Amino acid sequence: MTTAETRRLPLFICLFALFALLPMTAQAETEKWYTYWALGTATIKYPSELESVVDSVRNSPGVDSTVYSGDFFGFYSPVDWAEQSIAGFVIHSDSERLESDLGWVQMNLYTYSFSFMRFYGTEPGDGFFLRGDAGFATGVVEYSDGSSTDFDETGFGLLFGVGYGFKVTEGTRILLTLSHAERDIDDEGFGATSLTVGGLF
Repeated sequence: MTTAETRRLPLFICLFALFALLPMTAQAETEKWYTYWALGTATIKYPSELESVVDSVRNSPGVDSTVYSGDFFGFYSPVDWAEQSIAGFVIHSDSERLESDLGWVQMNLYTYSFSFMRFYGTEPGDGFFLRGDAGFATGVVEYSDGSSTDFDETGFGLLFGVGYGFKVTEGTRILLTLSHAERDIDDEGFGATSLTVGGLF
């Protein structure tokens, strides 16, 4: 991890811990548990040497770049110590596929993390919210011939997000989220800023 990334970690941790100290509002009726799934786009920042290689390939004639971001297998439950808040587990991913007539290569970055969402509406899934994740990070590179290369080591990842939730039906909420993730994998720093649309059920 670089010196700059080391300096950023305490900031992310402080913001994450701050959620528990924010003023509470009256709590509406909540469900016993929630599941969360989301999909969107992102901008990925690679380590400097890898960034130059990716830029070179990305800017080559006939090469298309597609970047995905998503949240999968999110399972949350209300927490007693913070009203209108939920905590649980989620997998956050950021991926970029570089594709040409010769085939494609795709970089997948994952964070398996504890996740916390603090809502400022009348119930979880309603109104403005903050989100913080922390957990294990890893990655894999996939190729069009069916082969893949895993990263050598599992690292650490953090995510901080802000967004707004819309209640569609009694059991369905749509969350629009802008987030930034930092991952330290194989002693290299990977960043990703994403915009996703998800469902909290």
